[in-house]
Amino acid sequence: MVKGIAKYLLAAAVLSGLVYSCSTQRNTSLSRNHHALTTRYNVKFNAEQSFLKGLDQIEKSYKADYSDLLPVFIISDPAMQKVASGNMKACIDKCQKAIKTHSIRVKPDKKPARNAPEKERRFYEQEEFNPVMPSVFLLMAKAELYGGDFESAVSTCSYIQQHFSHDKKTCDASKIYQAIAYYIDDWLYEAENIFVKMNDEGFDSSLNALYSTAYGDLLLHQGRTQEAIPLIEIGLSNTHRKVEKQRYTYLLAQLYQSVGQDDKSYSYYKKVTNLSPSYEMDLNARIHQTEVNHHISQKAVVRKLLRMSRNKNNADYLDAIHYAIGNYYLNDKDTVQAIEQYKTAIAKSTLGGHYKAQSLITLGGLYYDDENFRPAVPCYKEGNPLIEDDNSIKEMVAERDRILQILEPYVETIFVQDSLQAMAALPEERRSAIIDSIIEVVKKQLKEEARKKSQEEALSANEEFTKENVKESDEPKATVSNGDNSWYFYNEASLKQGKKDFEKNWGKRSLEDNWRIRNKGTFFSDLNASLNGTDETPPADGTTTAPDGLLTDIEAESTATDAPEFEASDDPTEPGYYLKDLPFTEEQIAESNAQIAEAMFNAAKVYREQMENDDLALRTFAELERRFPADTLWLPETYYLCYLILMQHHENEKAEDNRHKLLTNHPNTEQAEILSDSLFIQKMIDMYAHEDSMYNETYRHFISNHADSVKANYSYVEANYSRSTLMPKFMFLRAMEAVKDGDGELFLRLITEITAKYPNCDLKDMVSQMLAYWNAGLRPQGFNGFYEGYVDIDSLMLDSISNQFTYQPKEPHLMVLSYPSDSTNANHLLFDVALYNFTNFLIRDYELSLEQLAKHDVLVIRPFENAEDVTRYASWMNFQTERPEEKYPGLVILIISESNFKLLNTTTFGDNITPIEAYIRFYRKHYLGEEIE
Repeated sequence: MVKGIAKYLLAAAVLSGLVYSCSTQRNTSLSRNHHALTTRYNVKFNAEQSFLKGLDQIEKSYKADYSDLLPVFIISDPAMQKVASGNMKACIDKCQKAIKTHSIRVKPDKKPARNAPEKERRFYEQEEFNPVMPSVFLLMAKAELYGGDFESAVSTCSYIQQHFSHDKKTCDASKIYQAIAYYIDDWLYEAENIFVKMNDEGFDSSLNALYSTAYGDLLLHQGRTQEAIPLIEIGLSNTHRKVEKQRYTYLLAQLYQSVGQDDKSYSYYKKVTNLSPSYEMDLNARIHQTEVNHHISQKAVVRKLLRMSRNKNNADYLDAIHYAIGNYYLNDKDTVQAIEQYKTAIAKSTLGGHYKAQSLITLGGLYYDDENFRPAVPCYKEGNPLIEDDNSIKEMVAERDRILQILEPYVETIFVQDSLQAMAALPEERRSAIIDSIIEVVKKQLKEEARKKSQEEALSANEEFTKENVKESDEPKATVSNGDNSWYFYNEASLKQGKKDFEKNWGKRSLEDNWRIRNKGTFFSDLNASLNGTDETPPADGTTTAPDGLLTDIEAESTATDAPEFEASDDPTEPGYYLKDLPFTEEQIAESNAQIAEAMFNAAKVYREQMENDDLALRTFAELERRFPADTLWLPETYYLCYLILMQHHENEKAEDNRHKLLTNHPNTEQAEILSDSLFIQKMIDMYAHEDSMYNETYRHFISNHADSVKANYSYVEANYSRSTLMPKFMFLRAMEAVKDGDGELFLRLITEITAKYPNCDLKDMVSQMLAYWNAGLRPQGFNGFYEGYVDIDSLMLDSISNQFTYQPKEPHLMVLSYPSDSTNANHLLFDVALYNFTNFLIRDYELSLEQLAKHDVLVIRPFENAEDVTRYASWMNFQTERPEEKYPGLVILIISESNFKLLNTTTFGDNITPIEAYIRFYRKHYLGEEIE
């Protein structure tokens, strides 16, 4: 009995001794080996497994865009940065557990002697004694990086470099991962500093591949492709992971293609196809091979691509194939065939991705460059949203789309009216034959649609019957989850379920635009096809405004034709449907011509003002004059604008010819009166030289309440510079002065005139809102200015201080209302400003905040686009017709730019000068235009 107890006691003593000797509070060879072994094969192993699972999840979820450069690191794609956050978090948690339970930071009991070896002394000086712990921290940094938490990754890498300096390999690796986190987060300068410094100081040779790949990726982010290529090649030669080898090979093919080294590009694309890549990568590589292989004929390339298009496995990639074919034809100067291929690419696109976007923009560009703007409109309208924001052509595409939206109604009017006149001018037999052929097509379409509808209704009825007889538990689940976290357009299970749900509600429909519309044919497209044998639309620049041959018919039949007898109809299978809008009588032709003339004039102005294409504008004005020589509505302004354009281009003789036509044919017009002035050109030169400075001067007079000066300047500009582009702004200032004077009639006349004469000016939205309020019965209140009563202190000191501020009127601004807190109820002031915003003409969503500006309590109103914006706001400010300073004595209102506001918040101006006092002198001088003595 006693011996048994003794055995247990001895065993417990030995066990407790072992536990104590292996504690993280003891730094012995036994404890270090124990915790290193436990960390490596227990906690760290599990963390690595979670990390690898996350990495695999990222690679499986990534959907490559083969039209753009593939990424070196997939996590540089923002869509991939959170995909594996769950597995990466599990990895981080396990690393943190390892650090918490197995980190040994206590020093060994025995301190090395002074003459001890360097290695022994360095070992004693280190902070961490578990040899596996540096790799744990590095793994945690990698998990943070691949989990999209770049700030934490940078922080962890910095910690490694500070606390594990004895482990050079780990520190060097952490520097590379820190640089990756930097440049993915757009800190390119900091990342490059790391790489350059590492290269100068040297790093562990085992990291050559990682360093080269990461540095090459940074160079690609900076657009330095030629420098990046050899570094990516090093990364390719050192990677053993299949997906990376495929991606790097494809990327190198793209890079060599981008720098014009097509032979090397072809070689790498060929290598891709030998690496057993995914079907999509293999297909894209083969497509791009045809672009860089100059050793085979164009016909052979096209035949090869067409064979690929017939492969049913390529059904989702037909847009890419036909886009490539279109590029080949375009390079061969065969524009007609190129256009057909781009149209085919657009029509057969199923995923609506990059290739459809590029086909749309390339096709639109061909039309645009050929000045055939009508068919270019839908190309840019549909293509603009498909272009990524970071694409280099995005700005150009967006600008063209904007211009074409303005131009569209004018070119459409010209096209439609010319088509109608062409149809009306045809002999009745030919016209009837065309209409009959169109009706025959429409009847076939309607018959086919009726058949499909009947089929859909039968399917729908069958499905309803099936639904009623199937138990609810047998219904397929609405939500499909297969572990695929990719975007639903790329998730096959989601697509199948969505298709099923769609057919349940709508039946089987063709995959096409406007699938809800039964009759998609239009009279004009059918008319063009009948007349020309093609659906090509004519140029819309005014030089040819109808299909080939039609303009001649219109000119030949300039008089009205006998209208056939018909009964108007809304049924597209009846002739009256097509005849009802045709202009047969003189009055109808005159109305049609009036629409064409107006549209041509406005189109020419768009070419001049929006496209800055003076040559096209002049040609369109000339066509307007040729087609409508008796016009009196648009020709005077046409001659005037042509005169200005030609004088600007120093074609004085042609300009004088237009001036002579204007004075001879339209002597009693405003334009003739202007050009009859022998000093007109000099006045125009003076206007361009002085209009800006005169407006700025008038604006300062306005905000300083110098009403007489505002009125005098406006009268002078109206008399001498009435064609100034700043005229609506002068009129607006004069309208505001009319408000102060209580002259509602003048105010209404001026803002109405601005709306009518300058519909596209910067003030259009504001003036339209004012008119809306006026029409709703609201009236602006007359009042005087309120910029007065500022504090004066030592001039020399104020001059010195005010020089610290900068006058930047174009910068975003805010308004500061400084109020005495002991006598002003801040909440009442806040309410009055909010009420003013809701009831005043200049309603916008402003942010109001009560803040502290040094020693002052202030109400800050933001944001304003610039100084002019906030000054206009201030000029109207009143609290139920009461001036702000009258209702709140001691209130000081200041206009401040964002940068000056920051300066006021961060700078001390002296014990006796508050920030508000320091700013007032600067404000009065630059914003109010006062002479400070």
